[in-house]
Amino acid sequence: MLAGPAGRTVLTHGLDPNDAAATVYVMWGLGAGAPQPLGVFDVTAPGPSVHEMPGGDQPFTAYAVSLEPGRSMPASPTDVVASGPVRA
Repeated sequence: MLAGPAGRTVLTHGLDPNDAAATVYVMWGLGAGAPQPLGVFDVTAPGPSVHEMPGGDQPFTAYAVSLEPGRSMPASPTDVVASGPVRA
């Protein structure tokens, strides 16, 4: 994941393709308080791909990606499949 003033970019290297009819990947911002859902994306094929997420104005200390049932962002992550701290 790359974060900057113009937005956030998720590189899906290592994520399995999801069933786009039944699940969705969600990107989360982590820091003080509850995780914040930032955007959704699908992984349609094995191998790396790039997904742009909106805005980069809110600072987070870490990010996570979860695989969620359904097609919308839940209030909190269910199945976290990747996470890591922000590095300068």
